[in-house]
Amino acid sequence: MRLFLSSLFLFISLGIQAQSVVIEDLKKAWQIYDAEDKTLYPYTNQPLSTLQSLLIPISLERYKGQQVVLSLNASTSLFINNQVVFYTPSDRVLKLNVDSLVGKGYEGTVHVQLFNKEGLSKTIQSRVLSSDKDTNLKVGALEDLPKVRLDDQSFYYFFYLAGLLVLIGLALLRVFYGRTFQELFSVRTIFSTRSRDEAYSRLKPINPINLLFFAILSLALGMLLIGLVQFGDQTPGIIAFLAEMNAYTIWLSWLTSSLIIFMVIAAKFLLIYYCSILFGLRANQTGHFIDYMQLSLVFFMGLFVLVYSMLHWISGSSILLNLILIATFLFSLFRVLLLFFKLLRQTGFQNLHLIAYLCATELIPLVVGFKIFS
Repeated sequence: MRLFLSSLFLFISLGIQAQSVVIEDLKKAWQIYDAEDKTLYPYTNQPLSTLQSLLIPISLERYKGQQVVLSLNASTSLFINNQVVFYTPSDRVLKLNVDSLVGKGYEGTVHVQLFNKEGLSKTIQSRVLSSDKDTNLKVGALEDLPKVRLDDQSFYYFFYLAGLLVLIGLALLRVFYGRTFQELFSVRTIFSTRSRDEAYSRLKPINPINLLFFAILSLALGMLLIGLVQFGDQTPGIIAFLAEMNAYTIWLSWLTSSLIIFMVIAAKFLLIYYCSILFGLRANQTGHFIDYMQLSLVFFMGLFVLVYSMLHWISGSSILLNLILIATFLFSLFRVLLLFFKLLRQTGFQNLHLIAYLCATELIPLVVGFKIFS
């Protein structure tokens, strides 16, 4: 019996080793940077707690198909070729797939740098494993790793300056296009279910003035999106590029996200246009889109002003951020309900016909959108 148990233990041990074999300990390749003479020197067993950074060169050709395992301590940033790609809020063991680095465009030898301004941990390890079957380690390709956030001070500078530009733009629209401004932001007409044929004919969906209002809305929503990424716990993969921000690229990220939102607005118009033809509601397509955009302008610009004025309180509370998301979801449902009663009052179609139309133009896109960003 004892012989059987010993054999079984040996078999299991060999099986575990076969799953994940340590090929090489990279400690012998560690390097440290001397800031005074700006030179790299081999690591020579200095106490890690006295070092703020450690550089590990990794040959992509030599370790092709392997896994590089890094044991990191809290608040350690991970750089690859001087670009921040990872930040650990707590102790963890990280496994990098070498092939994923190749897939990201890295060549030759990459330099992985660990940085902690409070000093590195004594337990830092760097090893090369032969396979990715070790379930005790978190496996993740480079694109699956959470990204570093912009520091709060740089974000505040951006948000206040960019927000000021949006508010100035909105004020200029109020001065030069006062009539259109009053009609688009008229709360009384927004919640009215009466037909507004004269207003609809004047507020055509696609005209230069309306496009300016939609552009301001896109810029404001782009800022709110960046704020959610900055202070949220996770970043949806579809907008992962927003998490790769620094004090300079955040402006490009803002413009990119705003352009995407503007394109979504254009796609919304096309959806309403074709669905209204399909459901026999072509005469109501202009009114539907204008009502949709009026509701969106009033709610989201109001939300933007609220966040802009309370940024310091909102950024420090995940509860307030969740409340903003919940409020947005409830508003979206309310918008669908109000559009239903507007169309019911303005058309002679049955309830089920209008419900099917609104499912195609409102509810399904709403569910898909929240599914993507959840």
